[in-house]
Amino acid sequence: MSALQKAVSNNSYEKQYGSRPCFQLPGNKSTDWFVDNGCLAAKDPSRPTVFLFGDSHSASLSIGLRSLADEHHFNLLQISSGWCGPYGNDTSDPACVASNQFASEQIRKAHPDLLVLDAYWFHESEPMFFTGTDFIAHLEERFAELAQLGAKKLIVVGQMPTWTGALPEILARKYVFKQLPIPARMSADLDPHSVEIDAQMKRMKFPSETTYISLTDRLCDAQGCLTMTGPDLANDLLVWDYGHLTLTGSRWVSDRILKEPVLAALGSQ
Repeated sequence: MSALQKAVSNNSYEKQYGSRPCFQLPGNKSTDWFVDNGCLAAKDPSRPTVFLFGDSHSASLSIGLRSLADEHHFNLLQISSGWCGPYGNDTSDPACVASNQFASEQIRKAHPDLLVLDAYWFHESEPMFFTGTDFIAHLEERFAELAQLGAKKLIVVGQMPTWTGALPEILARKYVFKQLPIPARMSADLDPHSVEIDAQMKRMKFPSETTYISLTDRLCDAQGCLTMTGPDLANDLLVWDYGHLTLTGSRWVSDRILKEPVLAALGSQ
């Protein structure tokens, strides 16, 4: 098996999320899922609590956040649902609507020290999830509603820079098959929509006590956006498909980008 094939197999659903995941795949959308898997139970009520809410991109980020939670002693509660737009306004999927209502109830109940919001924002702006003409204005209203649920502080994780196809396949076609070195950063095949939505979100009006984290600013420069976090092709790819973080990528992003604002929000920096 090639290194790139190993990169994909190393990041299978069960390897990433375990046997009792806090990420439910499309088709499940049961609120019981999160209760039964212990996703909403604080390990130690005396410690600060972080609540992670979003779609499958929040799930890929959760791997690194769980490592941070263990290392820095805070609780991590989570509701992540694939293909269930938590920040859109489409009501055509009753199970998704119920899941999002449940998430709001649980955030209000938990009264977390920090609410972390993460999603495939560009996808959320498309008709599948959003019906309207001004997605940014809708997001501003949605974030204001979430801020009223009782979280002391908010972190909005911006759009992950995404690719027009699966990154392993792009790298195989452009570099590996041609026996060329893989660049640490690359601009070819980068999806411009992912960069555009980040630029729009950076100009948003956020609720007070909100920190916006631009992943584009941190992962990209004049040479392009980060492809790998180290030299090991099988283990060090940042994403394993078009934009979901690998195990290594999630820990790298959490440690290098999320740790400082999360700990600052919890007052433990």
